[in-house]
Amino acid sequence: IFIGMLFVSGANFLYVLGIIAITAGGFFGALKMGIIKQYQLDRILVFLKPDVSTEGAGYNLYQSKLAIGSGGFAGKGLFLGKQTNLSYVPEHHTDFIFSVIGEEMGFIGAFMVIAVLGFIVWKSFRTASSSNNSFGLLAASGVGFMILSQVIINIGMTIGIMPIIGIPLPFLSSGGSSLVSTFFGIALVSNIYIYKERRRDHEIAYDDFSNE
Repeated sequence: IFIGMLFVSGANFLYVLGIIAITAGGFFGALKMGIIKQYQLDRILVFLKPDVSTEGAGYNLYQSKLAIGSGGFAGKGLFLGKQTNLSYVPEHHTDFIFSVIGEEMGFIGAFMVIAVLGFIVWKSFRTASSSNNSFGLLAASGVGFMILSQVIINIGMTIGIMPIIGIPLPFLSSGGSSLVSTFFGIALVSNIYIYKERRRDHEIAYDDFSNE
């Protein structure tokens, strides 16, 4: 999110690379000092090990992919997912909610969820690009990057292309703080959009009055 906002604000590319390098250095330093435990590292890197044991660190990913794959095109029906109902899919109400969607609603439901979330992200960036002040630009784009990053990481970790790090799916994962922050972000973008429209209407009205 922070790196995306730096790009939007026009920050020097070298600064962005420096921040990425510092972050990577901090991660490896924490790993070397034992702050990050081995089992935590295994969960993060399990997507790089397709042959990992399905009973160990790879259990969550295996069950998630199994649930999504079993949903097929149209899904098994709402609340009829076997993997979900039998609690094979871990944390299915939070981190792995997309696995439930894939199993019960299939490709159609998963596509619709991605389409709606994609529209929200697009609308946030469009509001940012049309804003007439720096605050609106950075705030709206920040909300867009926040939702976009959560969607990519959450869906990616359920299908094995991103590390499993416990990122919720916006609007769908159970969780108070995540839901509140997401709705707060949407309210902020809506306010920026309304302010922009009102200002445009005032400018049009002023121009009409001046022409008279």
